[in-house]
Parts: sequence; C-alpha cells; structure tokens
Amino acid sequence: MLSAYDKGKEGLIQYATQRLQSHSPTSHDDTAQANAADSQTGFYAKWPKLTLCNFASMTKPKKRTMKGHTFTLRYTRNLFHKMTVIALDRGLNIDEFLEYPLGPLPYSLATETGGLTKTSKSVLMHDLEKLVDAEETPNPTSHQVIVLDAMALIQTLKLSNNATFGDLAETMLKIIMRHVSSSCSTSVHWVCDTYPAISIKNFERESRMESAEGSFATTISSSEQKVDKQLKKALTYGKFKESLTQFLIDEWKQQKYTKLVGRHTVFATSGSKCYAFHAEQDVMEYQEIPELTYEMEEADQRLILHAHYASLQVPKPDVIVIRSPDTDVMVLATAACGLGWISSKCLFLTGTGVKTRYINVTGIGAKLGVSLRWPNRSTPIHRM
Repeated sequence: MLSAYDKGKEGLIQYATQRLQSHSPTSHDDTAQANAADSQTGFYAKWPKLTLCNFASMTKPKKRTMKGHTFTLRYTRNLFHKMTVIALDRGLNIDEFLEYPLGPLPYSLATETGGLTKTSKSVLMHDLEKLVDAEETPNPTSHQVIVLDAMALIQTLKLSNNATFGDLAETMLKIIMRHVSSSCSTSVHWVCDTYPAISIKNFERESRMESAEGSFATTISSSEQKVDKQLKKALTYGKFKESLTQFLIDEWKQQKYTKLVGRHTVFATSGSKCYAFHAEQDVMEYQEIPELTYEMEEADQRLILHAHYASLQVPKPDVIVIRSPDTDVMVLATAACGLGWISSKCLFLTGTGVKTRYINVTGIGAKLGVSLRWPNRSTPIHRM
C-alpha cells in the first residue's frame, strides 16, 4: 500500500512511452501491421490492472503443500496453543515470543478478516459511572429541561404496516412529549445530526450502507405517503435522514399539534438550524433560535450546547436531563459540568427497559474537575 503512488507513477510513464509517444506508420504495409498490433498495444487496448496488497488481500487463506497434501493455514486460538507449546518445548523466551502478532496484522489494529478494530466505548461509561453513587429518578416537582438525541429516538420507532409519514410525525412528537409529561419541565430539546457531503464519517457511513443490503433512499413527498417497511435501512442514508428531520419540523408547525404540545416549548433542529415551537391560544407559533445554530455534523457536542443554553434560561432549571445511548455524549457532558459550562445539575439518562438509569454527570465532573479539558470546537470527537 505504501508503494501505490510510485507504482502508479511508473505505470503512467510506461503508458505514455509505449502508447502516446510511439511513431505513426508511413506505408500501407506498416499500417496493416500497426492495426494488427493495435489490439495489443494501441491507445484503446486493455491496460493491466495494478495488483496492490491491502487488508482484504492479506486475509485470503494461504495454502501450503506438504507430502502431497494441501493445508490451509488458519490463524486460530488452537494455532496459538500449538505455537506456545512448541516455544516452551524448545526453551524459547516466551515474553519475546509473544511480542510478535500471530496473524498478518496486529489484533490491536485489525480483526482476523482485515476490518478495523474499534474499542467498545461503553466500557468507559461503566467505569465513570462507578465514581458516583446510583442516582435516583429526579423529583417530578423539580423544574427540569429534557435534551433528547433525535436519531436514537427515531431508530427505536415501531410503526404499523400501513403507517404514513404523518403517523410517524405524530408518534415521534408523542414520544417527545412523553418525556416531559411526568415532570414540571417547560421545554424539551430534540437534537439531530447534520450530514455534509464531505465528512470524515463518510467511510463508516458507506460501510453501514453496504451492510444494509437492498437499502435505498426514500423521497418523502407528503404526509399521506406510506412509510417503507425497511425504514431502518433507509436511515443508513444521510440525505434521507436530513429530509426526514426537515419533514418532521414542517409537519409539527401545523395547528393540529397544538394540543399535543400544550404548555411546553419544543426545540427541534434540522441541518444547522434550530426552531422553537409552542402553542399560544390554540395557535402553533414557531421561530428560529440563532443562538442554537450549529455547523458541526455530530449531535454529540450539539446536545451539550443545548444543555448549556437551557442552564442560562430564566428561571434557571433545577435539573437538566440528557437522554442518549452514546458514551461520547456522557463524556462531553461530564467535561462540561466539571468545567462549569452547565451550571444546573445534569443527569445522563441511558439504557433500555430494566437497565434504564440516571447517571449523575455533575458529580462525576466534580470529582474529575482538575483533569478535564474541553476539546476545540473544530475537533472531530469521532476520530477515536
């Protein structure tokens, strides 16, 4: 892979020398001979493809023939056992022996199939959670603000077979309002990602699309359009998710949702903009919130921005609850609390079913305060 550029440059020079700089024939006989050779070395003749080693080629099974029998070499745990026994039997230094990878690539960088090894970040969440005592459910009479990870909620939607996009919008808004109905919360924030054409996340998103066979991008034309049964596969496309969030916001502007919103204020994002909805005398009013305009694509830091904005409002909320399954969001919330960026008490709500729990990120931030550093606004959080 490191020699790909040099091999490509060498191939370009060879192509230019053999096919672009060759002299044209002058006689009819020479012309006939040239036409015959054109199929082999002409301008439009097939050019051999460069063979470069990559992660995929390194994972192809390697075969060896011994005493007339062909064996396929496999990098398995049994092979590790056998090699360790042989090393001990021959008196080799086991520490030195284990310094070398058993496969074509170190397992710290790649899997056996050549894929990228990714660390399970949920382990970090559990370790941070151990720093504080278990947090009880917030007092329903306290003044709360709820901040929700929009895509995490959309991924959990369960719709009937004949559901339309209008039904999806109503179901989504009901789920949002359910988070605030059992508390004295006056506002809820529904925060989405953005999906720019050029992004460091493109490789990962393309991998998701390839794994979701048969997925396609659905165009939303009206609220009466039926939701495709393969909604989760369609959600692998960033453009579809952008159009879906914009459709939801346009749909919620309608007057029929005034009773559902009630006395609460709903902050919803689409693209880089944020809008606030509230019902005033059975009329749905909405406006853009310029303070919550955000250009970065990931919702991680945007969730913290909304929590910071909520903590500055008057009257100041007693508790800010951030609902998300993402460890990155919890780590950023911990840093923001430890550095005093979120002045209200902040709880992180995560988990599903019986494992749903509140984590006191304000308490964790207080314990880690001196060691915390907030990343630069332009720092890509997902480079880890």
